[in-house]
Amino acid sequence: MSLNHSPETHSKLIARIPQVTGRDIPEWFTTIENGPSFTRCEERSTWLAEEHNLSHGYAATWSASTSARAAPATTEHAPPPGGRARRTS
Repeated sequence: MSLNHSPETHSKLIARIPQVTGRDIPEWFTTIENGPSFTRCEERSTWLAEEHNLSHGYAATWSASTSARAAPATTEHAPPPGGRARRTS
């Protein structure tokens, strides 16, 4: 089950994480980077909720934020027939 928040709500939830958890944002990024590797946001949010006692809402919000942060800056598109793949940034 995924949560869909407006960008404003998402930003407010992220801003509250240090107050709710007692840990700063950079500390949370370090926790995520040093934690297990997950291929899905749902797996990461479950891990955050279970291992770090975050509520599901905060865990899902934080998981989505870290996934967006880790997204590649460029995207490779499939080549047209007989053409070469192109990259966009």
